[in-house]
Amino acid sequence: MLCDALDAHNELLVLAIVEPSLFAAPDASWQHYDAWRGATCALADAIRARGGQFLLRVGEAVNVLDAMHQDHGFDALYAHEETGADITYRRDNAVRAWASKIGLVFTETPQTGVIRCLQDRDKRQPIVKARLFDTAPRLAPAHLPGTSIVSDSDTWPNWSELNRTCSVARSTDRSLQPVSETAAKATLTDFLHERGSGYSGGISSPNTAFTHGSRLSVHIAWGTLSMRTLHQQTLARIKAVQSIIKNPASGPATIAQAKIWSKSLRAFQSRLHWHDHFGQRMESAPWMEYKALSPAFRDIAYTDDGTNLAAWCEGRTGHPMVDASIRCLQTTGFLNFRMRAMLVTVACFGLGIHWRDLQHPYAQLFRDYDPGIHYPQVQMQAGVVGINTMRVYSPAKQLQDQDPNAVFVRRWLPELADAPLVDILAYDKRNGGYNSLPGYTNTIDLAPGNKAMKDQLYAIRGSDAGRAAAETVLLKHGSRQPSRERRYKPGKRKDVGKNSLATTQMDLDL
Repeated sequence: MLCDALDAHNELLVLAIVEPSLFAAPDASWQHYDAWRGATCALADAIRARGGQFLLRVGEAVNVLDAMHQDHGFDALYAHEETGADITYRRDNAVRAWASKIGLVFTETPQTGVIRCLQDRDKRQPIVKARLFDTAPRLAPAHLPGTSIVSDSDTWPNWSELNRTCSVARSTDRSLQPVSETAAKATLTDFLHERGSGYSGGISSPNTAFTHGSRLSVHIAWGTLSMRTLHQQTLARIKAVQSIIKNPASGPATIAQAKIWSKSLRAFQSRLHWHDHFGQRMESAPWMEYKALSPAFRDIAYTDDGTNLAAWCEGRTGHPMVDASIRCLQTTGFLNFRMRAMLVTVACFGLGIHWRDLQHPYAQLFRDYDPGIHYPQVQMQAGVVGINTMRVYSPAKQLQDQDPNAVFVRRWLPELADAPLVDILAYDKRNGGYNSLPGYTNTIDLAPGNKAMKDQLYAIRGSDAGRAAAETVLLKHGSRQPSRERRYKPGKRKDVGKNSLATTQMDLDL
């Protein structure tokens, strides 16, 4: 975007706007503000170091732009093209309308493989190839021109001035990821050359995902790393690894290690595809924040009156893996994909929480919050998309499989620090599964809710209306990658075989 503006103009002012309505929205939290502020401050330093001008304003976008246009005048406006929540969708439309009204050129630059106004999914891949693979990233200019505008930046507001209702407390944990272009480059290099060999097989457990996951999602979400750079550097690393494998002179040990790297990098490359696939879904259906993607699933009966939602949000469901995951998110803003999916299925199936009631408090927990990923993923895990194999995660099984020594749950649930391991792992079987561990909150029984919700959803999927809706959703929003959603046959309850979507779950462990 910056280079595009410089190609066409001799003067440049970089403007960032703190929009109070965005940070007072129901999906907003301190994690988002802190991440965006860190990225913006780093950008401001980089702009000024190159001789450019950076200006911070506090206010609603149209009001700020209109005031600046009246005071100083400018003939073009550039912005990143984003796929956001409903509030940013409406903001973008308002800015476009304002620019059109005054005859101002407004250019939005695409940053990902998400294509605006895409009418046919079958035409998407050539555009993505040209945008992300055939076009080299442009280097940042060494010098930036300024403007004749003389104006001081506004002061950054305190979070408490912007939002008084978010229940997610400010975290001071040292594991909070810094968000800047410098941090993004270091994290990418570290992943592609040091940590990434353990990606395949290391991202399922919340214990190992902090190291073996790429940890790039926060940089993708806040714009400090472009998808073009990420795709191309990943591909270059894959080619380098493949050259080692093909060279007999590399030696058996080196080749064996290179094969491990190859498997992990290919798995990561696949996740990059799914990132933009879900973003495209949100871009094509911006109303997903409020309505199920499939019309057949818009009248589901949920049972929670708010009691279970409160227990879920506070990490006191009595299921150690669920409660530990919530508390981990509250502190670090990060959790691996499998645990994120588990939290949604426990909420929407076992606890009877409507996905619409869940999605905003859930969004507040993530430092890497990306609406284009978040809303489609919540609906998919809640089972209301209708084209994916239904997967309901058992928190007891996830505990046994992914945290067999209770390292994760003991770290985040200090009340279980001294509980015997055998008791923690068998918590769901104590006294019939209804009495929790001593000193720990009572366990909510998930079985009745799981059964009731599955029965509802499978009945819809097997109905004529459900099948017809699934075909429509698949045509407009399904992936064009082979062996994924196209393999699905709507309405079948026993889609858990070797070739079903159950084995090709669309993970987003970036």
